[in-house]
Amino acid sequence: MLRIFRVSGVLVLLAFSLLSTSPCLARGGGGHTSSGGSHHSSSGSGNSGGSFGGGGFGMNQRHSVGPEGSGTLSFSALFWIAAFIIVIYLLSQKFTRNDPGSDRAADLLHHRGRYSRLGQEERTLNLNTILADDPLFSKTVLLDFASALFATFQKSRARHGAGMTLLTGYFEPESIQTYQALSSAIQSVDGVLISGIRIVSLSDAGEFWQMAIDFDSNYTETNDAGHSQSWYSQDRWTLRRKKGVKSKIPEKARLIQCPSCGSTPQFSNEGVCGSCGQTIRNGNFDWVVTHADPIRKAMPPLLTETVEETGTDEPTRFAPTLSEDRLSFMAKNPGFNWNLFLGRASEAFVTLQKAWTEQKWELIRPFESENIFQTHLFWIEEFKKQQLVNVLKDVKLSHLEPVKIESDAFYESITVRIHAAMVDYTISARDQHLICGNPHSSRAFTEYWTFIRTHEASQKDKKETGCPACGAPLKINQSGRCEYCTALVTSGAFDWVLSLIEQDETYQG
Repeated sequence: MLRIFRVSGVLVLLAFSLLSTSPCLARGGGGHTSSGGSHHSSSGSGNSGGSFGGGGFGMNQRHSVGPEGSGTLSFSALFWIAAFIIVIYLLSQKFTRNDPGSDRAADLLHHRGRYSRLGQEERTLNLNTILADDPLFSKTVLLDFASALFATFQKSRARHGAGMTLLTGYFEPESIQTYQALSSAIQSVDGVLISGIRIVSLSDAGEFWQMAIDFDSNYTETNDAGHSQSWYSQDRWTLRRKKGVKSKIPEKARLIQCPSCGSTPQFSNEGVCGSCGQTIRNGNFDWVVTHADPIRKAMPPLLTETVEETGTDEPTRFAPTLSEDRLSFMAKNPGFNWNLFLGRASEAFVTLQKAWTEQKWELIRPFESENIFQTHLFWIEEFKKQQLVNVLKDVKLSHLEPVKIESDAFYESITVRIHAAMVDYTISARDQHLICGNPHSSRAFTEYWTFIRTHEASQKDKKETGCPACGAPLKINQSGRCEYCTALVTSGAFDWVLSLIEQDETYQG
């Protein structure tokens, strides 16, 4: 937005300098009208954003008609004034659409990324090529592993990066060196939150599989002087693993340990495990980070700005094999009830908006997997800390479209495009003062939501009112476990849970 004001401001000054040369412009009876823009707050994200209406500048001036030189405005002058006004308007529209600053919000509730590295060539990603070599490969499991490794590594940068050397089995020297300069004066890294993660490429690199993963994250660094700084970071990691190596099972995906012997990471500078003596960094046991490219921006969590809603009017991206995948899915699940599934998805959507507004994480916990819940929990707590309330009301869910069905060795997943509208604004928790947004205007949007469950999970014919494992009244702690039997209710082992929210402009299909 800053560029809009700079460019438009210069042109306005030029226009007014021309206007000021004609004495008629100081005459009484003149005036102007201007229409300002309107702002809607983001849904807390990243993630579904708000809308921006570009403001125009108009002038309505009365003039007398008389001979040249009598103080009247000539046709030529009127033409150039109109031309300047049109240029101002068009430039403001151009920069509103293209200025990356208008897309600054983190994922937040609806997971909109502040910056996007995705190009059109990366929208289609085929992960099936690796399955013939590794039947246990699972995107869900891999992203769990990558999330855990990313968070562990960022925390290891504490004490001037002393802990990074313990993870050399998972990182080649070049990738660690990228972060060493960022860690030279850092005593601690806290509050690591991954607000977005996506696989952007998978390729056959001879004897290796090579993969690129993008992370959107927030964390806070404290330096030697005790000063704390929050960062938003987008990191692209390139990983590789030797062909023939099998993936981890879900229970071990988030455990960052020696993939050979299972011991606590204690690797030498050459990536050799101190317990079993195996060289891990060669990719013989697990994925290894070969290159890292972080882009960081120093900023506190800003909850009162606008992001532009994009992609809502784009056609739905259906998986090319959706019809075949649906037939295969129904053959494996002959008793599957689509209405029940869509009801579960709808309930998750409505409950999330309620939990967000009321700032009660316990409402949404039964519907979300670990990664996405931790993201929403972080922002709910951040709103509380800043004494703000993001109000989402008049929620209308018009329809859901199943767009993709996938299955791997451990999970089934269904992605739906959600079409909805709601009123979205932010107020002060202290005095209910309006901070941003419009309490009287509803905003339409669409998003892609992915739900997962394990193959062992069975679709119920009736809604569960208690813990699906022990039958006790459902009461889940922050870790997603039943407080009575400690069953991990949100693992997807009992019912569909929300695993991922993607925006129209970043959904890869």
